[in-house]
This record gives sequence, C-alpha cells and structure tokens, in this order.
Amino acid sequence: EGFYPATLVATSNYGCTETIAHQVEIFPLPQISFTPIPNEGCQPLTVVFDNQTAISNELVFTKTINTLGATTTPLNSGTYTVTVTDANGCLANSALIITEPTQIQAQLMALQNVSCFGGSDGSIALNTSGGTPNYSYLWSNNQTTEDISSLTNGTYTLAITDQNNCTENFTYTITQPQVLAATISETQPLCFSYSDGLLVANPTGGTSPYSYAWSNGATTEDITNISLSRHGFSLISCDLDSPAASVGRKITKKIAINDRF
Repeated sequence: EGFYPATLVATSNYGCTETIAHQVEIFPLPQISFTPIPNEGCQPLTVVFDNQTAISNELVFTKTINTLGATTTPLNSGTYTVTVTDANGCLANSALIITEPTQIQAQLMALQNVSCFGGSDGSIALNTSGGTPNYSYLWSNNQTTEDISSLTNGTYTLAITDQNNCTENFTYTITQPQVLAATISETQPLCFSYSDGLLVANPTGGTSPYSYAWSNGATTEDITNISLSRHGFSLISCDLDSPAASVGRKITKKIAINDRF
C-alpha cells in the first residue's frame, strides 16, 4: 500500500518512443473485524454481528446476505465464509465459525417398575448431560426434579430445558405385574382318620418367586399328610429385593378336607 513510481514507455512501428512517469497508489485490502454474539446455543442460532468494518457497505457470506452493522440473523452451526468488498473493488475473506453445545442427553441410571399390582413404588433416576447447564425439568405428572419416585404404572414424558432454552423430550414407561391370584388343587384323604390329603397352591400373576404361609405353619407350595381340618393359605408375591416385599399383596383362601367314612 502507498504511492509507487511507474514508468510507461511507448514505441511506435517506426521506432519512435515516448516515456511517461506517474505515481501509482496501491490501496490496502479491507480489514474484516466483527464479532458474532453469541456463537453458541441451539439451532437455529440467533447471532448478532457487532461489526467494526467501516470501509465496506456489505457483508456477504454463504447462505445469507446482511448489511454491515449490528445485524441479527438465524444461523445453523457450521463454518461460513465472509467476503468484504470496498469501494475500490478490493476483496478480503474471513471465516466465521458458529458452534453449538452437544445435544441434551438424559442417561437412564435406574428404572424401578411397580412391585405389586396397584402399587405406587415405581421410580426413574436420570443423569443429564449436554446442552448448557443449568437444566430445568418438567414431567408429565408436573414434577420438576431430575429423578421422580412414588410412581404408578403408566407412561411418563419429560422435557429438559437448558440455560439457552434448548429443549429435548424423553419418554419412559413404568409397568406393574398382573394381579396376584391363586387356585388350590385338592386331594381328599382316602379313608376315615387317614392323613393322606394333599393341597397344592397354583399362583398366577404377581412377581415370582412366591412365598407361602399355610395355616398349619407350612411354607411350601403344597402340603401333604393332611387329615380332617380346614386349611387356608396366604400367598405373598413381590420382588424380594424390593422394599415393598414386606407389604406384598396377600391372598387367603380356605378349603375343607373331609375324612371319608
């Protein structure tokens, strides 16, 4: 840039020459100086260009054109090539990189289904990452914490919103066992005063393994060597690792064993 001497020598077909000397001005390239504010968020990004490039009238970059100055435009993340042209037709290029955080993720740490039919001991535990902390939570049951508990069976949806108001939605399902039921298969004693009666419990539903409590103190699925009496049983069905096991659903049935005369 600056002024430089230049000499032009012209020669005709007859060998005549003429020399012209002149000062030539070399103009500087335009300087691009602007700041994207902010340069991260969720797509499409709202970007404000705080421009300090005063020698050009137009800021041109891929996918969009904006007049220079404080300009707001929605952009996706990526690299944009910026070209500035001054009044003398000189060009300058620069690269603008628009970034965004990673997508919001909710890692499922634990999901506890309902232990017994009709219960409310389900729970969901999560670990949130990505996006821009801090996070806010809104569950379909109106709870606003990352982890929720005391759940009945059903489907639960969660909206997680980060500090930039980016939102991701997640869905989880809590199930429950079938209702606990049981029948009793019986074999009556063959003869009077015999003790060869048999009762067999046939549980369905609930969650195995089952525990049994017969009125004669037996704790097996079937009881043998039964004489004349009336026997009932209580059947508890719950996940034995669950804290709800001690309050499991109980079924009590009575059945008569009749001696034959």
